[in-house]
Amino acid sequence: MRTTKTVSISMSPADVRLAARLAKSTNRSISGVLREGLKRLASEQYWQRVHAVARPKADALGITESDVARLVKEHRAEKRRNKVH
Repeated sequence: MRTTKTVSISMSPADVRLAARLAKSTNRSISGVLREGLKRLASEQYWQRVHAVARPKADALGITESDVARLVKEHRAEKRRNKVH
Protein backbone atom coordinates (compact mmCIF):
# COMPACT_ATOMS: atom_id res chain seq x y z
CA MET A 1 0.00 0.00 0.00
CA ARG A 2 1.23 3.54 -0.79
CA THR A 3 2.34 5.67 2.11
CA THR A 4 2.13 8.89 0.10
CA LYS A 5 -0.52 10.62 -1.91
CA THR A 6 0.09 12.57 -5.10
CA VAL A 7 -1.38 16.06 -5.16
CA SER A 8 -1.38 18.84 -7.70
CA ILE A 9 -0.60 22.44 -6.73
CA SER A 10 -0.37 25.69 -8.63
CA MET A 11 2.82 27.70 -8.42
CA SER A 12 4.14 30.67 -10.31
CA PRO A 13 7.07 29.97 -12.63
CA ALA A 14 9.30 31.94 -10.25
CA ASP A 15 8.23 29.75 -7.30
CA VAL A 16 8.88 26.60 -9.35
CA ARG A 17 12.38 27.87 -10.17
CA LEU A 18 12.98 28.69 -6.51
CA ALA A 19 11.77 25.24 -5.42
CA ALA A 20 14.00 23.58 -8.02
CA ARG A 21 17.00 25.67 -6.91
CA LEU A 22 16.37 24.81 -3.25
CA ALA A 23 15.92 21.14 -4.11
CA LYS A 24 19.23 21.06 -5.94
CA SER A 25 21.15 22.98 -3.26
CA THR A 26 19.78 20.79 -0.45
CA ASN A 27 19.98 17.51 -2.35
CA ARG A 28 16.20 16.98 -2.04
CA SER A 29 13.39 16.54 -4.48
CA ILE A 30 10.97 19.40 -5.05
CA SER A 31 8.44 17.34 -3.09
CA GLY A 32 10.94 17.12 -0.24
CA VAL A 33 11.45 20.88 -0.27
CA LEU A 34 7.69 21.48 -0.15
CA ARG A 35 7.21 18.92 2.64
CA GLU A 36 9.95 20.60 4.67
CA GLY A 37 8.34 23.99 4.13
CA LEU A 38 4.99 22.63 5.28
CA LYS A 39 6.55 21.13 8.41
CA ARG A 40 8.34 24.39 9.22
CA LEU A 41 5.18 26.44 8.77
CA ALA A 42 3.24 24.05 11.01
CA SER A 43 6.00 24.25 13.64
CA GLU A 44 6.04 28.05 13.46
CA GLN A 45 2.28 28.22 13.96
CA TYR A 46 2.49 25.77 16.87
CA TRP A 47 5.09 27.91 18.65
CA GLN A 48 3.08 31.06 17.98
CA ARG A 49 0.13 29.42 19.75
CA VAL A 50 2.36 28.28 22.64
CA HIS A 51 3.71 31.81 23.03
CA ALA A 52 0.20 33.30 22.88
CA VAL A 53 -0.84 31.10 25.82
CA ALA A 54 2.43 31.25 27.78
CA ARG A 55 3.27 34.94 27.40
CA PRO A 56 0.43 36.30 29.60
CA LYS A 57 1.15 33.66 32.25
CA ALA A 58 4.88 34.43 32.20
CA ASP A 59 4.18 38.16 32.41
CA ALA A 60 1.87 37.61 35.39
CA LEU A 61 4.62 35.62 37.14
CA GLY A 62 7.35 38.09 36.20
CA ILE A 63 9.20 35.51 34.11
CA THR A 64 11.26 36.88 31.23
CA GLU A 65 12.58 35.06 28.20
CA SER A 66 16.07 35.12 29.69
CA ASP A 67 14.73 33.22 32.74
CA VAL A 68 13.40 30.29 30.73
CA ALA A 69 16.64 28.34 30.16
CA ARG A 70 17.55 28.61 33.85
CA LEU A 71 14.06 27.55 34.98
CA VAL A 72 14.06 24.56 32.64
CA LYS A 73 17.51 23.51 33.91
CA GLU A 74 16.35 23.84 37.53
CA HIS A 75 13.16 21.88 36.83
CA ARG A 76 15.07 19.06 35.15
CA ALA A 77 17.57 18.89 38.01
CA GLU A 78 14.70 18.71 40.52
CA LYS A 79 13.05 15.92 38.55
CA ARG A 80 16.32 13.96 38.54
CA ARG A 81 16.70 14.43 42.31
CA ASN A 82 13.12 13.28 42.92
CA LYS A 83 13.58 10.26 40.69
CA VAL A 84 16.58 9.05 42.70
CA HIS A 85 14.77 9.31 46.05
